[in-house]
Amino acid sequence: MKKYLLMMFVLFYTFNEVQAQSNLVGSIKISVTDDSTSQPLKGVYVYFMNAMGSVVKSEQTSSTGQFIVKLSVGVYYVYFKSERYLAEYYDNVATFQYAKPIEVKSNDTISIKASLKLHTPIVALVAPKNLKASQVSHNYGNMVLLTWTGSTTTPQPYYIQYNIYRSAVSPATPVSFKKITKAYGASYYDKSIVNGATYKYYLTATSYDFESASSETVSVSIKDSLFIGKGVIKGVVVDDSTLLPIQKAMVAVVPVNNSNCNGVETSTNGSFLLPLYAGSYYLYAKANEYNFEYYDNVTSLTSATKLDVKNNDTIIIKIGLKKLKPIPQVTFSGVVQDTTGKGQRSEVYAYRVKLNSKHWFTSVAKTDSFGKFSMKVNLGDTVIVYVRPFEKLLLPEYFENKSTFNDATRIPVTKDQSFIIVVNKKPVYANGMNGMVKDSANKPVTSSIAAIMLHGSSIRKTYSTISDSLGVYGFTNMEPGKYILFAKPVGSNKPTYYRSDGKQTLDWKKADTLVMSTNSILANLNFKLVGQSDTGHATIAGFIKNKNNLPVEGVTVFVLDENSDPYSYAITNSKGYYVMNTLEAGTYKITTDMVGYESATLPNIIVNYNSVLAMSNTGSIIINPIILSVSDKNIIASSFVLSQNYPNPFNPSTTIQYSVPFTSYVRIAVYDLIGREVSLLTNKRHNAGNYSINFEAVNLPTGIYIYQLQGGGKTISRKLILLK
Repeated sequence: MKKYLLMMFVLFYTFNEVQAQSNLVGSIKISVTDDSTSQPLKGVYVYFMNAMGSVVKSEQTSSTGQFIVKLSVGVYYVYFKSERYLAEYYDNVATFQYAKPIEVKSNDTISIKASLKLHTPIVALVAPKNLKASQVSHNYGNMVLLTWTGSTTTPQPYYIQYNIYRSAVSPATPVSFKKITKAYGASYYDKSIVNGATYKYYLTATSYDFESASSETVSVSIKDSLFIGKGVIKGVVVDDSTLLPIQKAMVAVVPVNNSNCNGVETSTNGSFLLPLYAGSYYLYAKANEYNFEYYDNVTSLTSATKLDVKNNDTIIIKIGLKKLKPIPQVTFSGVVQDTTGKGQRSEVYAYRVKLNSKHWFTSVAKTDSFGKFSMKVNLGDTVIVYVRPFEKLLLPEYFENKSTFNDATRIPVTKDQSFIIVVNKKPVYANGMNGMVKDSANKPVTSSIAAIMLHGSSIRKTYSTISDSLGVYGFTNMEPGKYILFAKPVGSNKPTYYRSDGKQTLDWKKADTLVMSTNSILANLNFKLVGQSDTGHATIAGFIKNKNNLPVEGVTVFVLDENSDPYSYAITNSKGYYVMNTLEAGTYKITTDMVGYESATLPNIIVNYNSVLAMSNTGSIIINPIILSVSDKNIIASSFVLSQNYPNPFNPSTTIQYSVPFTSYVRIAVYDLIGREVSLLTNKRHNAGNYSINFEAVNLPTGIYIYQLQGGGKTISRKLILLK
């Protein structure tokens, strides 16, 4: 079952690909209150999902507990989430399977209210046990390693973290514990220690607003015998031609036998001082408007001069940086208008083309009320121009009415140029599809139906609707192409993709492919849903975590029956938690599905109506990331490879995998959509092999970003989506 339903979930996020039944817009007014006090709740995250469970938009409530959001016409499910309150779907539903759909119509405003309940107080949050502290060392000196046995809660399961308290002890100072951090697993490295000092530690377990009693207290003394020794690299960074000091230049080192970097900014007089543990380092310097270079006057790590730092040693160096040559720019200007000649408010993008693929756009401009725009582009580039009209009835197009990137006109940037860009109205097609949704007893079932347009193995767009009280659904004015249908019923029936033979499937690859022309009517596409023979109240719940014991969000967890057919499913939340609480008693198998991860399976799960099976009783399910290839993870690619990040969209962390075919300097950075670097992920020499790196975007706003690999003379870029 590798990569079926969740692949659809992830692909639903594809930039500029998700559309509802039309491009008209309606509104939903949200109001959230406390269930017991009726007071408005501020800061509640509200997610709007399509019929497949993919988040298409999210907002937070204001101090009044309200907000209004505009959405394209279509069917949505609304999910409310807050740290201190029980998460729920509209209307007072705990699982996506039973969530109530909301249909947004053109120019309509729907008001919905939610009353959230506080988390049930934990009856017993047990303190951590078996706390141990030991001194360990690494390339940067001494650390304290804390390990312990995790806590349990009643009732199960709860998401648990650990508060770590520390006190430095000396003869003249009384013991005074302070909280130093919060840990998520069952171990922690304390790097903020001083050689020769003695430290005491204790822990508490926390879950939401609850905190356990303290663990036992342990102490550890930092011994001189493990101390590595320190030296200093200091000097000045100047302009190579004027010899004037450069302020706020970054000077950093890369340890020869370690991937961690350590750096400082230069002061107003261009000076810097880097205290370092004894060892060998490569040093580099960079500054705005200056060329990046390694010491001494080289641009690659392989050519850099190694600096050997010894205990109590001071190395003095002078670094001269060369000014970047400004890239000359020219002006692209013009007007965007419709076929009648009326100027249209639009966004105009100039995308830089490199190696015949979209690199990142070099410029973006908004037209004025007359449709006029002006932007700067780099001389010597080759670009394509893309226009997105604000008017929803007009088609977004590439210059000269091209519809795809591959067909778009490549424009060499040689001089100032002016354009007249004509955008067309969206066509109206005399086509459609319809059918009915009924259960095994031939009774109508209210369901949300998604018509999913395929483009190869990805999603081009979706149309969505809700069947009426007779089970009837229909779509009209559909873009010609290949489609599959998905029905998500309200109630105890199982969701399925459409097959003409009536067989149930949650594997999108096994669905019937429906070909829609400009004037075809596909009728009687009827769903015959299979219900649960016993609604039951048995529950399977638990956590999905990665190999670092961190929760993984967005994993689809399937419960399979004795025939290995999907019986029910759930999607993990930000804490890696899932729950399926309407199972009939019996024996099941659990399997996971997540793009970028190997599937994990847990067989022979026996449940009954008198017990709750929480996977935390037997340990969380651990899923491991796939390294480039499922068939052979040890194969090293013959060229540089930059894989799509996972999960994508993400919040706030994601994993990026890449492959290096030969020993080379590799730089991976993340940029916003106007080309500003927002994070440097790695910048060092790599041996040939497959690598994985985490990107934390805690301080970045929701949006689309570009991550880029540079190495071996190659540049590869991909897009990622941060959704908070």
